[in-house]
Amino acid sequence: MKINQNHTSRHQLLKTLQKRKDEKWHPNNIDIRDTALEYHKLAEKSGLQEDGLILQIRYLVNEKEINETEFEYSRYYYSISDAGAAAYHDKKNLNKGRKEYLDNIYDVLKNVSTFILLLMAVITFIGNWVSNSRKNQEIEKIIIELKHLKDSLHNEKK
Repeated sequence: MKINQNHTSRHQLLKTLQKRKDEKWHPNNIDIRDTALEYHKLAEKSGLQEDGLILQIRYLVNEKEINETEFEYSRYYYSISDAGAAAYHDKKNLNKGRKEYLDNIYDVLKNVSTFILLLMAVITFIGNWVSNSRKNQEIEKIIIELKHLKDSLHNEKK
């Protein structure tokens, strides 16, 4: 199933941060830098391309699934939040991507079926029009024949 890369990237970011937290978390670690990753380390460990990475990080920060902390000289550290851990374990982004994919397929099928029904309606209309024009021609012929018969009967009576 082809899931939008945004959803898989978000899941990968949460997975990377959850792994870091699982490896480094300890009650004595009170500095966020112990369980967080700096931007470049996050990019490296997640294996994601840097071109769209910042957009995915921004999205997850806005969703409050990633915490962003700034330290000295604009060095940003990212850690997974409780909401992010829940989203990762529930596979929220992957499920959302699957749903989006299935919705897209449904929309395509709906549009294709609508087109097919419209095409069938046009074909039926044309078929009925042709059939009706043939019947009208036959009726005209019958009317003409009846007139000829009527005229010939009229002529015989005279």
